[in-house]
Amino acid sequence: MNTESSGPMPIEVWKLAAALVSVMISGLFYSILLLMAPAFEQLYAGFGADLPAITTILFSVYPLFGLLVLIGLVPCIMLLMDRSRPDADRLMTVIVTSFGLSFVLFAAFMVAMYYPVFKVGAVL
Repeated sequence: MNTESSGPMPIEVWKLAAALVSVMISGLFYSILLLMAPAFEQLYAGFGADLPAITTILFSVYPLFGLLVLIGLVPCIMLLMDRSRPDADRLMTVIVTSFGLSFVLFAAFMVAMYYPVFKVGAVL
């Protein structure tokens, strides 16, 4: 029996598929924000009311959300090119972390975008 290792084991196909799906979902989140945020900004500008600070901040930084997609996309492409990379587990960690942050930030953006609507509804 040969006990020598011939290099790192390739990453499992299901992990690679999960990485691809998570990057695609992060891209979908970003696409939704790119379509929705400007529409909400115009809607709220028409009201003429002051927005909550969190909504104002998130409206000003939502284009940076695309960096999270890139942070997950680059390692995913690297894994697609070579599944037996020695740093494959670290790259998977980066992809999963990027997806987790994308999910949390997308939820925060949704709450921040709809918060003024709920606030106005509570006053009426």
